[in-house]
Amino acid sequence: MNKRSVKKQLAQALSDAEAAMASTDELSGMRMKLSQTRLSTLNKVDQRKHDKKVIRLAKEVTRLKAELNQTRAELADARAEITRLQAMPAAKPLSELERVLATYEQQKQNGGVQQ
Repeated sequence: MNKRSVKKQLAQALSDAEAAMASTDELSGMRMKLSQTRLSTLNKVDQRKHDKKVIRLAKEVTRLKAELNQTRAELADARAEITRLQAMPAAKPLSELERVLATYEQQKQNGGVQQ
C-alpha cells in the first residue's frame, strides 16, 4: 500500500466509484468493478489495522490487570505486616547493665572481637 493513510485512500476510491457511476462510456462497467475491488481491499486493510489495534489493547489490559492484582497483593501483605507490628508490645529501653551484658554476650559470640 502507499504511504497515504487507508482512510484517505478509501475516500479517493469512493470518489472514483461515484465518478464511474456517473460515466456512461463503454469502460464505465470496468471502472465500477475496479472501484469495487479497490474499496473491498482497502476496507479489509483498514479492518486488519483495527483488529491488530484491538488485540494489542486487549493484551495491554490483561497485563495491567495482572499488575494491579500484584500491587493489591503487595498492599495486603504490607497492611498485614503493619497490623502485626502494631500488635507487638513496645520494647522497653535497655538499662545500662543490660547494655553491658548484651555487648559482653556479643563479644563472646564473635570470639572476643569488638564490633
